Amino acid sequence: MTRPRPLRIAILLGLLAALAAPGCALCRLWEAQRDQQIVTLPTDAHDEPRPLVEREFVNNVTGLLLTPFALVFDIVTFPVQVWCGYRPYGDRRYGEDH
Repeated sequence: MTRPRPLRIAILLGLLAALAAPGCALCRLWEAQRDQQIVTLPTDAHDEPRPLVEREFVNNVTGLLLTPFALVFDIVTFPVQVWCGYRPYGDRRYGEDH
């Protein structure tokens, strides 16, 4: 049995960390999906809104398809945001009381 290479272990740990700590775009995507705000379905022929089941299905599928893109976006932009001074998770730092 061969030993796993350090690069493979680092990639695996990075992916696990990225999945364990979702960023701003991914959290907002999941919130919008839960509130049926990703895709707004047009009304039917009688100008009635679509059933809730249809709206939930379309938003769940759209959220599922967009999750990998939001995850990559968060991974790429997080260091840039921190470097530029924006705190994605707020300005509170460890050890501060207010």
